[in-house]
Amino acid sequence: MSRKRNKTFSFNSFFTILVWIAIVIWLRDLRDGEDPVISALLAQSQSASAAMPGGLEHAGPASGSVSITGTLGNYTSEELSSLIQKYNPGPLSGMYFFRLNNIENATAIAPGLDERGHIVNAFLEGFSPFVVDNVWMPLYVIAKRKSYMLDSINYGREELWQTSRQAFYFANGDCEDHAIVLADWLIDMGYDARVALGRYQNTGHAWVVLIKDNQEFILEATQKSQLSTGIPYPLAAALPEYQPMAQFNRDTFWINNGSNLTIRYRGDNWVAQSQYSRGEDFKFNWDEAEQR
Repeated sequence: MSRKRNKTFSFNSFFTILVWIAIVIWLRDLRDGEDPVISALLAQSQSASAAMPGGLEHAGPASGSVSITGTLGNYTSEELSSLIQKYNPGPLSGMYFFRLNNIENATAIAPGLDERGHIVNAFLEGFSPFVVDNVWMPLYVIAKRKSYMLDSINYGREELWQTSRQAFYFANGDCEDHAIVLADWLIDMGYDARVALGRYQNTGHAWVVLIKDNQEFILEATQKSQLSTGIPYPLAAALPEYQPMAQFNRDTFWINNGSNLTIRYRGDNWVAQSQYSRGEDFKFNWDEAEQR
């Protein structure tokens, strides 16, 4: 009987050692970036990079127009850019908010890499680089493949926005470039994702808000460490240092009519100011528009 117990003990001990060896090897591979899931994901990312279309360096998003909520006002990106030139001749130097049809902050435009003004929704082109089956994977890919760089260093201009397609293929970009490609990818997966504009630690910033399972998550692609392909990211309620002023997706532009100290990205304080349409032409009425 004593001998039988020793044999059982020896087998269990040997099995336990094998399990621990397997765990140590897995942790080593994970540390070295050799986790099979991550390796496959980064390989897909690299493969997608090889398919970069030509002519992206100086391209801008397709033209479009906005319909102002509750009014008959419709304005194209070209018309809004012309309105800015009327008051501020010269190259577009940053993002502009508009008062249109007596609606404050009805929409916003920003300069693309073509150095022309575009309605901010237009930068979400409906681009998805490749298919993934995990909602957290796009953040991991963008954070790993794209480096943060200010536009003043990257382009010698204070502000130039990349489209979602450009932001995936180009190695460098600032906060809105990271946010645009991430939000567009998540939208293509069927999720409610938005680019949020506001302030973070008293500095102008852009980030992504993901609404999933009736909860609001903040996804920060400019954060390059402590990332995972499978761990949910912080709830917006836990990050009051993010102070949102506006949000947009492919179709809608929202403004925060409450306090910028809010930790909520839905509710009565968020008002849908305008709806975006691609490739539409409408007659512009100068008397009804006032650049702000």
